[in-house]
Amino acid sequence: MNLTEIIDGYPGHEHSYPITPLYKDIIESASKSQIAYTPTLLVSYGGPWAENYYYSRENPYHDQ
Repeated sequence: MNLTEIIDGYPGHEHSYPITPLYKDIIESASKSQIAYTPTLLVSYGGPWAENYYYSRENPYHDQ
């Protein structure tokens, strides 16, 4: 679905791509299509949430 969004001309993608590594052809397709890409920390499709990475290394509760 993510690849068809690039091909179909969607203006943006707001979640992380589900498969890694991303190969050169996919990176070039996204780049040339000029799709806006905003990975969401709470959605990782099978991997650990990026949000938990920061919770394990930072102390957001005490951060002013």
